[in-house]
Amino acid sequence: MKKLLFAVALLFVASARGEDLITSTLLDHVMPVTQFKSGETKLALMDSVIQIGSYDGRSILDLQAGFSGETKPEPGEASGMNLIAGGFLKLNSVVGDAVKFPPQWSFLNALEYGPAYNYDFREKSSYLSFQVGMAFKLTPKI
Repeated sequence: MKKLLFAVALLFVASARGEDLITSTLLDHVMPVTQFKSGETKLALMDSVIQIGSYDGRSILDLQAGFSGETKPEPGEASGMNLIAGGFLKLNSVVGDAVKFPPQWSFLNALEYGPAYNYDFREKSSYLSFQVGMAFKLTPKI
């Protein structure tokens, strides 16, 4: 109960300061990512549907939905895209300020990386993975 009250108080303080701790997006923060888990590599296209937290204008935890597929499926296995959903703890939001890259490597600051928990609706299994990708918007500005 104390944790719930603390969380509610934190939301009120953040809203009083004019910050949005929870934002919802749709097709506004899409990431082609590579997921590494238990010796497997999966490619996925994830959309951050709900972004939680704010550190220098970047979210800390994203609730995501998207599709994944095996990079090298075994012969005879069904291959195709799997619908997945889960959470992504973005380490780059915090670590990005501590690590200073030389100017020719500054594009690495745009990478998003961190641990992720996903549920695969096709295989009906959940897994932990490490996710690396770069976000973009599907709605182009004209």
